[in-house]
Amino acid sequence: MPVRLRLNYARCGYAANRLRFGGLVTFNGQRLRSTLGGAGLSVSDACRHVATAVAFARFVAESSIQCIYVTSGGQPGYRAAWNDDLANALGDGYFRDTLPTLDAAFLRPRYAGYPWFQDHAAPLVHACLAGERSAERACNGNSTARWLARTRFQSVPG
Repeated sequence: MPVRLRLNYARCGYAANRLRFGGLVTFNGQRLRSTLGGAGLSVSDACRHVATAVAFARFVAESSIQCIYVTSGGQPGYRAAWNDDLANALGDGYFRDTLPTLDAAFLRPRYAGYPWFQDHAAPLVHACLAGERSAERACNGNSTARWLARTRFQSVPG
């Protein structure tokens, strides 16, 4: 069975029309910022072949591999790959055009339970911004807000 490469809307052949990507929108003259983090490459503690898995992770993290990783449908993590001519030719400048957004992004906090908090707090924030709930109602008596106050985001080691 042939392997289907994971592509995106910037790649030729993915959809009928290619999309062009760039920075985030502006509001009141200020460019908005995003949050960066949450994806990566790791070796599970349930892995039966740890040495092989670690060797593979090191291999794909090498700069020479990251610069060609995108040719197989991957999204590189290595900065040089985001400036690579071949990667940008394949994606119509996607990597170079979105790199300033990554550079300006807030780094996702590395606290115990933060992903859970984000998943549960985001709907509350959305409800407040949409006018469906007052900020006072969202914070008072809400289990997510109580969790935040109780844990004070204990830092996850290195």
